[in-house]
Amino acid sequence: TEKKKESDIRKAKSAAERNYNTAITALERGIAEAKMHRAFQAGNKEEAKANLAKAGNFRTDRKAVIQLRLGNTAEAIKLAESAVKSGVEQARPLAAQAYIFHATGKPAEAKTAFDHLRRIAPQLDLDTECFARLAPLARSLNLPTDWRQAQPAAKDMGLRPDLDALGPFRWEPSAAPSWTLPDRNNKKFSLTSLRGKPVLLIFYLGKGCLHCMEQLNKFDPVADRFSRQGISIFAVSTDTMSGLKDTLIGYDAKDRHFSFPLLSDPSLEIFKAYRAYDDFEKTPLHGTFLIDGKGKIRWQNISYEPFMAPEFLLEEAERLLSQP
Repeated sequence: TEKKKESDIRKAKSAAERNYNTAITALERGIAEAKMHRAFQAGNKEEAKANLAKAGNFRTDRKAVIQLRLGNTAEAIKLAESAVKSGVEQARPLAAQAYIFHATGKPAEAKTAFDHLRRIAPQLDLDTECFARLAPLARSLNLPTDWRQAQPAAKDMGLRPDLDALGPFRWEPSAAPSWTLPDRNNKKFSLTSLRGKPVLLIFYLGKGCLHCMEQLNKFDPVADRFSRQGISIFAVSTDTMSGLKDTLIGYDAKDRHFSFPLLSDPSLEIFKAYRAYDDFEKTPLHGTFLIDGKGKIRWQNISYEPFMAPEFLLEEAERLLSQP
């Protein structure tokens, strides 16, 4: 058989290992860390230092303690200070700093860091290694075995804002913006004139929107059922009045108009009032609103897609309009 080139073998090996590199690296670093701790236990600082380089990154507070064990006092103090600065009000960096100051014969600095730790962490776990090794420091300060600082019970939860400033005590449907709009024959309709009767208001994007026409064709066959519940349907279009005259059930000029009024809002003023408008894209949106006889919005759907479930809304309308 043909002997493979060394370069081809290396490439094949590299390709085969690629999917496992991350796991292999993590395993190698873990092994190096275990060897480092074993070397410390054996008193072999040189071997521990060599394995530290292979073990990868540690948290800064851990690096500080390791440097202390290697005998690098100045580097340990420097790293501990860095850990406290980057981990503001965090327990582990403060514990490492207090431990290092105590181990390096700096009692005043150790007490300051220790007092800070006791103040911010009254419920820390004393059995965790980074806190358990502070026992000698606590004894030097004549503190009990459980040196955690008691946390006083709070007398209050803080500032109490005026509840009325946070909104209404209970949710109520919002008021529907008023409107007066013409149909294709310039006949004016208004929400005010319909007061006392529920209204279903559909916002659609004109006769050129196929999805909108599909939506209107879904609502047209059930318009009588909405009417029997006392609900009047109105559809607000982006079209002009002239465009409304050409908006028919089908595509044939002989087809009839829809059984509910189509209203013209080419300026999009009412679209915007009902938030059926994307302010970022500067474009109108589809909207469907159920308004009760008091002019309150009981249900709404605003979307880039038209609402297509009139049967669902028939059932919901009966439930929602019966509520006080």
